[in-house]
Amino acid sequence: MIHINLLPFRSARKQENVRRQVVIFVGSLFVVVLALVWGQTILSGQVASLREEKISAERELEHFRQIAQQVDELRKHIEMVQQRLNVITVLQEDRAKPVLLLDEMTALVVPKRMWLTSLEDSATTINLKGMAVDNQTIASFLKNLEDSGRFSSVDLVSIVRPAGGGPFTQFKEFEIICRKPAA
Repeated sequence: MIHINLLPFRSARKQENVRRQVVIFVGSLFVVVLALVWGQTILSGQVASLREEKISAERELEHFRQIAQQVDELRKHIEMVQQRLNVITVLQEDRAKPVLLLDEMTALVVPKRMWLTSLEDSATTINLKGMAVDNQTIASFLKNLEDSGRFSSVDLVSIVRPAGGGPFTQFKEFEIICRKPAA
């Protein structure tokens, strides 16, 4: 009988299989390491790009904050100027009112028989104080005030003769309250 010894062949095949597996393992390991290095490079680039974008966005945000602050300051300034303009407008509208009131009162006074010593103008009333020759002059003045149509009511508060001696004891002091109509 013939004996065939296959042992060295099997051993050589085993060694070849081991070598092939080692080569495949090393090749796979090399591919994995290469893939990891490539992935790391891509991710590093993305991280750097995102950092640059973040820095750029922060600069832009700071720029817009400064602009917003300037806008707020301008709004406050505009509001202050508008308030001043409103005050000026109100003052200009009300500037002529005292003059017109005095002019009207001058027209209503009975000439050479009376005069006003005090005129106080408030939002709802006008208080008048003055001196007159007699009661009839005061009554005529009251009638003139009522007929002017400027007041909703005209009330005589008091008529008194001045106290003490002197040239004014022959006259009569009066006080009148005129109520303005509701606006």
